[in-house]
Amino acid sequence: MDKELKWYVVYTKSRSEKKINERLEKIGIETYLPLIKTLRQWSDRKKKVEIPLINSYIFVKANKLNYTSILNTEGVINFIKFENKHASIPDNQINNLKILMQDSNDITVSNNEFIKGEKIKIEFGKFKGYNGEIKELKGKHKLIVYIQALNTSFSLEISVENVSKV
Repeated sequence: MDKELKWYVVYTKSRSEKKINERLEKIGIETYLPLIKTLRQWSDRKKKVEIPLINSYIFVKANKLNYTSILNTEGVINFIKFENKHASIPDNQINNLKILMQDSNDITVSNNEFIKGEKIKIEFGKFKGYNGEIKELKGKHKLIVYIQALNTSFSLEISVENVSKV
């Protein structure tokens, strides 16, 4: 039986990744759950919260001896498989992901999709309260916003998590 520890991907119940991660750690399984900060809107407020980088996935370092205890953990659905084998992830890829996540402030997630010309309001930062218009999209997470204020027009690059649609 294979006793070598390797990284695997476990598919979990939706929105339970943090709880399942804790359960796995409690039974002695080494885990990695990359989290990013994002802005969430409730009816009365907005708040930055940590969410999984990849929904419903947790990385576990395990061997064949651990499979059953992992699968019996509440909330774990199954291992991710390729060609009917548990898909293992090389250590260097997990290490690279950990390095990338060290500066997770540069990684943002937003459910809003913006289009050029759309009117927005800046919700956070130095320009909070200003309204503007999207001049350019820079990938999925940055916008160039055109703001008219004090009889002067200027452009500003801003993260999508800092604006809302008007």
